[in-house]
Amino acid sequence: MKNIMKICLILGSLIAALFSVPASAANKITVTVENHTAGTITLVSSSGGGSFPSALVSGQVATFTIDNPWSTSDVQATYMSPSGTGGCKFAGSHTTNSSGPVYSSSAEGYGTTSSSFCLVFLTEKWSVPYDYKLKFSMFQ
Repeated sequence: MKNIMKICLILGSLIAALFSVPASAANKITVTVENHTAGTITLVSSSGGGSFPSALVSGQVATFTIDNPWSTSDVQATYMSPSGTGGCKFAGSHTTNSSGPVYSSSAEGYGTTSSSFCLVFLTEKWSVPYDYKLKFSMFQ
């Protein structure tokens, strides 16, 4: 009976370990959105958490933090240019695998806005927790 209880306890621990999220997976993502245009940019869509500002006037900078409990993240935002005929699509993400984090970012223009007016900067962190910073900047 004692051996059966030991086996059940060991199996239970193994099963719990398989289905739990490791503590190292949690991270913070600091997002900064900068408007370097001559007018107001407007949020079209966003995903990945956080409180993206609905609009930023010329020269305005907004920063917020996303608490991410997972081993992956995918943050996206699309802003329309002041002219309303184009804008920028921004993205930043990370995935944690057995050898550490893999980071990715992109910025692309749409409509009449060239991709050269959309910039993203991702600042990685290579130790646990894998916090990182995203800066989305729009020019034109």
